[in-house]
Amino acid sequence: MDFVNLTGHSLHFFDEQARYLFAIPPSGKTARVITFAEPAGNVAGVPLHINRIDRIENLPGPQAGKVFIVSSFVLTALSVAGQVRPDVVGPDTAPGRCVRYREQDVLDNPVVKVGSIKGVKGFQTQPIPGEDALFNQPRHQPCALSANTEGDVLCYHS
Repeated sequence: MDFVNLTGHSLHFFDEQARYLFAIPPSGKTARVITFAEPAGNVAGVPLHINRIDRIENLPGPQAGKVFIVSSFVLTALSVAGQVRPDVVGPDTAPGRCVRYREQDVLDNPVVKVGSIKGVKGFQTQPIPGEDALFNQPRHQPCALSANTEGDVLCYHS
């Protein structure tokens, strides 16, 4: 299984105890959601717009043996468009499922901010169109990641 990172930045993966496992470098292409704005009035004199999804750029079609990693926004856009792509996942940045920089992590690195995301513990998948993803009705069991001695990425259900 090959991962193609279409997020535009390296993704760092950690185990459940926040120990570093591995990184997946960016592929050089970034999947993006292209939107257009429709005027929708104003709020207290400030213009209000509805951002509509036009298309998703740089997301290839399914390819045998490849999993494409994209942003949460791209996953959401796929669902809104009614496209189910089991070969497309995103980094799971939900509370408790990501690792954040702590104060001691940033003392020697003033560019990094306390609380920003250092890495993740797994992937997220898109909800099935029409499924209520807001009320704790998951499609799949959570998937945690590890790597074996040969460097293969393993997915196991906790």
